[in-house]
Amino acid sequence: MSNVYFIRHVETDNPKRLVGLDSPISETGRSQLIGLSEYFAVKSLAKIFHSPLIRARETAMAIAGSRVELLEPDERLRERKWGKDDATWQEFWEILDKMSLTERYEYEPPNGESWQEFEKRTAEFWDEKVKKIDNDIAIVSHEGTMRCILAYLQRQQLGGLKPSLEWSITQNFAFGSISVLDRETMEFEKEAFVPNDSK
Repeated sequence: MSNVYFIRHVETDNPKRLVGLDSPISETGRSQLIGLSEYFAVKSLAKIFHSPLIRARETAMAIAGSRVELLEPDERLRERKWGKDDATWQEFWEILDKMSLTERYEYEPPNGESWQEFEKRTAEFWDEKVKKIDNDIAIVSHEGTMRCILAYLQRQQLGGLKPSLEWSITQNFAFGSISVLDRETMEFEKEAFVPNDSK
């Protein structure tokens, strides 16, 4: 079958950790782009899907190199909508940490979306775009988006909804890291490649 390369965007300049900031790439992130570019220079890809936000778009462009025809932005690959762009991640973790898994799955922040809704839009992206391509592809997005898609795809192997939600909560991905999903076996290699200066 084929591989899907899941790439978390490189490091950004977002010192306050604001959830809605379309933050630019940091100096370290620029260095990480070099490693990603070299890794994918020898890979044959049919498509590079990416979130439209600056950090993901520029990461995808580095992966593409001169193969700009492979690039395709998709709004469904954005991070979860929290409804309050000037909030910090810490504010939401403090809310979520008090909830059961079911409550977390269904919790919809004011003007935002629940994890269940987040999952629905990322699953629609997968079914509409990825399933139609048999060759290797890359998906450049955000840590939350990766956690959401991968938990959904591996739900059966992980044992159902609750174990997949538990799995998603525990996952962290380094900036600029590449994780690989074999679509035939559904074997997943987390952080198969991490740029040397990733944190």
